[in-house]
Amino acid sequence: MSDWAREQAIRFAGDLGRVYAEAEEDRRRVGAIAEISLDLARSVSLEAAALRLCGAGVGILGLSCAAVYLRRKEKTVRQACHPKSGGPQLGPKASDLESLSGRVAEFDSTPWTSLFPEGDPVTVIPLVGRGGSIGFLVGAGRISQLEGPSKGSYQDLLTLLAGHAGVIFENFLFEERRGASLRPKSTRRSAETARAPLALLGTSPAMQEILGMIDRLAKVDSSVLLGGETGTGKSLVARAIHDASPRADRPFIALNCAAIPDALVESELFGHEAGAFTGAQRQHRGKVEQAEGGTLFLDEVGELSLGAQSKLLTFLEEHRFARVGGSKELQVDVRVLSATNADLEAAVQESAFRNDLLYRLNVFVLELPPLRARGADITTLAQHFAQEVAERYSLPLPAFGSQAQARLLAYHWPGNVRELRNVMERAIIMADGGPIPAELLPAGQNPLSESPVLEPDTPPVAQPPSLDQGVGFADAKREMIQRWEIAYLLAALKTTGGNVAHAARLAKIDKKNLQRKIKGYGIDIQGIRAGRARGGPGTPATS
Repeated sequence: MSDWAREQAIRFAGDLGRVYAEAEEDRRRVGAIAEISLDLARSVSLEAAALRLCGAGVGILGLSCAAVYLRRKEKTVRQACHPKSGGPQLGPKASDLESLSGRVAEFDSTPWTSLFPEGDPVTVIPLVGRGGSIGFLVGAGRISQLEGPSKGSYQDLLTLLAGHAGVIFENFLFEERRGASLRPKSTRRSAETARAPLALLGTSPAMQEILGMIDRLAKVDSSVLLGGETGTGKSLVARAIHDASPRADRPFIALNCAAIPDALVESELFGHEAGAFTGAQRQHRGKVEQAEGGTLFLDEVGELSLGAQSKLLTFLEEHRFARVGGSKELQVDVRVLSATNADLEAAVQESAFRNDLLYRLNVFVLELPPLRARGADITTLAQHFAQEVAERYSLPLPAFGSQAQARLLAYHWPGNVRELRNVMERAIIMADGGPIPAELLPAGQNPLSESPVLEPDTPPVAQPPSLDQGVGFADAKREMIQRWEIAYLLAALKTTGGNVAHAARLAKIDKKNLQRKIKGYGIDIQGIRAGRARGGPGTPATS
């Protein structure tokens, strides 16, 4: 091979190597941009998406620190930064966004360099939504991939990323404005406004009492324990209390205690530091910290382990905590609402729940009535759910015949409002635009649709003692009243499965009064809960 041919072959091999290297670099860049885009798409909130984009700016793009600023009227406000020390709260004027024309730019002069410590140039990536620039990702340092012959293709990739991120942020901002437009201008809503959730609709005395208590409890910061069966709307009541309170413009953070393994409860509540345990690769802010200034709602609080109960009690007493694996003590201003469908007083007796924690949680106790005790509210809710389903699936709104309404009122609704919603969705779809057939609705007797039924072994109420027994009028009257009370209370307690709070609401008497009568008459409350349903004078209560 001649020297010329050898030289040409070497040159060709070098060119081919560079082409392969550039192609590999382009593949890596596309993969990195795709990874950032996918990470943003997984975000469930504006704050989470902004923080993820900042992290990508540092970890993937190579900036020393990064911050996301979003347009708020004529100002740009910092939404997130990484690390936390980077950048002031307010950025340059919104008009400064227009000069970027949707392209990545580097600045060595104000207003951009004032966002970060002096020394490094500032890289600015505009975030473009459907109607133009809505903010920007700004960071200290240069993006090395913007150097070299292929910088144009990388510029295009960053522009594509900025457009994708801009649309995501624009959607979150739209939801934020939509939520604000639905909220009254006053930060404190009345009980009338708190009716908004469908599960809280109704004119029954029980629901009117609940709505009145929502308005009363919204004005204070006391702890509230919400009781009631599954599906009665405890989470909606908690949200309504928050929305009607002065904390309405701050976060409402909910945590389902039953859905978290014991080993992760403390981390979910109080957060953890990076490296605190295996798999803790980065710092995590717990629900308590996320709820700063707002409300923390602990659903199914009775499912917490005794260890988690102890840590929660310490926080409620001091409003201080430390992240798992951290030594720094943090303080927050958080109101705590909790809910349970279990009898926590019975759990205390069984040493499954801390007595001192119960006293902290139940400053106010609000028992939600079961749907079967709300009378005509059942049909009101059914009609609202029917309209909701019909609009969602573009179906005609069917009529409710008298038989369908009677069946709704006769059923006992063990799943409460949640079950009613599911039943109505199925019925609307199956009705195919016509009146709802009664056969599409569940059948069963509502025990609250008629007077309590006495058990066969209950002493008769209507027959007085024989006069030849020498029993005087006053003693006979007292004995008959006792028999009637025992029969009535047994029926109420069996109806509610031994739930004293529900039975007290059903009987319209004070819960403590009912507890005294149960103890005085020796009613076997534990037997009722276990399905044995024994009780009466002279029958000792079992534990």
